[in-house]
Parts: sequence; structure tokens; C-alpha cells
Amino acid sequence: MKKIIIAISLLILMSIPVIADDNEQDYSTIKGDYKIICLGDTKDVVMNKIKYLKKQKEMTENPFGYTVKILDTTCRVRFNYYNNRLQQINIILVKFYYIDDFNNTMRNFIENQLNPMFEDLYGEPTTNYNYPNILECTNGYITYIAIWDIDKKIIKTGIGESRMGSGKIVYQPIITISDKEITNAQQQEENDSQSDMINNAKKDF
Repeated sequence: MKKIIIAISLLILMSIPVIADDNEQDYSTIKGDYKIICLGDTKDVVMNKIKYLKKQKEMTENPFGYTVKILDTTCRVRFNYYNNRLQQINIILVKFYYIDDFNNTMRNFIENQLNPMFEDLYGEPTTNYNYPNILECTNGYITYIAIWDIDKKIIKTGIGESRMGSGKIVYQPIITISDKEITNAQQQEENDSQSDMINNAKKDF
């Protein structure tokens, strides 16, 4: 009897179709919002695509996150999700620029390499704030320079200012790619939550 059960079990196992692991999926034909990664992808899909990019040596991973090369410059890539869907891709140049670089090497990179790359792809920016005065930048915030409003997504280039442990101020060019629909849904939820908070607070007075 045991031999029969084993034989039947083997037949059942042999009859089950083999499902390919997502990690082995070929994404080479996909044109995403950045490489093969698409806004609106679930987190699982993004992770599988990252594994594919790592295997193709187009992306690396280290303790600080994921890195890629753009215009021969190392960049860190971060992903923001809302309701398990990719809402925003943030690409931050790893290179630090200092105050003396602000109107020299960094300006040259943004105006002669970074922004022209997007202009070649999508035309003139929908909104162009031009290169900022250094006094317009604020620690912990992004000062945007140009915005491309394209179909279902928005691409922005800007400068992030931060302060190192030594107190020295550094600047980094930043690219953000956002999904309009998901961003609007997130903003609406935040607005509704704030309204509820205010209405609840009113009841105490």
C-alpha cells in the first residue's frame, strides 16, 4: 500500500506545471519610467526587477541602498510606495558639492548635462525655475529647478541641501519621478486626515 501511495504522489507531482520564478523573468523588453521599473508597480514586482538589474550589473546594492550610474556619475536610488504601489523614484547624486561648487561645477553639471538630457527626451520643461540663488536653498529640502509634466508622471530636477556632522553644508543634484494618480490619492488622504484631526480638536472647545 505504501508503494502505491508513493507512486501516486509522484504522478501528482509530475503532473503539476512548473511555474517559473519571477526572479528568472526576462524584463529586457520592458521600457519603464526608470530602466525597467514602472511607477505603479507593486513592491514585490519592484524587488524582482531590482534583482534582474543587479544580475545585469545595471544596479548594485550596498548597506546604504541601491546605486546606479547616470551620466557617468554614481547615484543612489530610493523608492517611495503608497498602498503597496510605487509612487515615486528618487535619484540622488552621491557626489557632494560644496558652497564653492554651487555656481561652478554643480551648475555646469545641471545646466549642461542633467537638464539637457531630459530636454532631449521630452522637450522644454513644463515649468522652468532656472538655476537658484544659493540663498534659496534650505537644509533638508529640495529646491526644484525644472519640471516636466508628461502624461501620467512628473519628472523634476533640483538641488538638495544637507548639513554634515561637521556642520559643513553640502549640495546634491536630485531627480524625482512621480506618478500623478498615486500622488494625488496620497495627498487627498493626507488632507482628509488633517481635516478629521482639526474637526476632532474643535469638539474640545
